[in-house]
Amino acid sequence: MQEALDSALQKIGARLPASGHDLLRRLKEQTAVSVTGWKDYSKSSETISALSRAIRRQLTVRITHKPLKVPEARTRIVDPYRLWYTGGGLYLVVYDHGKSAIRTFAVERISSVSTTNQRFDIQEGFDFEAFQRTAFPVHGGEPQLVRIRFSPDQAPYIMERHWHDSQKFYPQDDGSIVMELQVGNTWEVKRWLIGWGADAELFSPSELREEMKRSAQETFAQYTGREVSA
Repeated sequence: MQEALDSALQKIGARLPASGHDLLRRLKEQTAVSVTGWKDYSKSSETISALSRAIRRQLTVRITHKPLKVPEARTRIVDPYRLWYTGGGLYLVVYDHGKSAIRTFAVERISSVSTTNQRFDIQEGFDFEAFQRTAFPVHGGEPQLVRIRFSPDQAPYIMERHWHDSQKFYPQDDGSIVMELQVGNTWEVKRWLIGWGADAELFSPSELREEMKRSAQETFAQYTGREVSA
């Protein structure tokens, strides 16, 4: 994608007058963008090209994918719906034939792509925009209510940012806020909340609250050398 972008910019630049080049130079000197936690896709160009062609032609593919916590790669037969860049990573949204479900795969964990001659139709009722709205930030699904209280110190920071399309804020008398979200996968919410430490308290869903409690106990034990109580 970078090569295609560079080529397009070169063509545009060739048609710009001298004043246009001067404007671009000044813009470059006046602005800067830094991204942390980004992923390197320099070794995935063939994978991305093959997936792009299959998406465009609506052809089922066979991919070899290695999940993070699984020792061996697995072969999946999928209908590729879309390449989606979000949260600093590139993901493939598919209909997984083996799971009979919509899933997302991290592109850097796909080691091979084999295109079949089988054309597919997108599953009836699938709406990528709706799927995207339930994701936080990657995995979507059936939305469920998440309620979180943020401390007075962090409330202004939380309220000035867009975290999710469904977010709602309810200011409290002590300066804290309660945030409500409708998200389809709470595993990513858990990972996000851990970074806020004691400045964030999860109220619901109750199952996730119990998971957060266990994680806090395990972290306490890790730093103090004490055993986690049952």
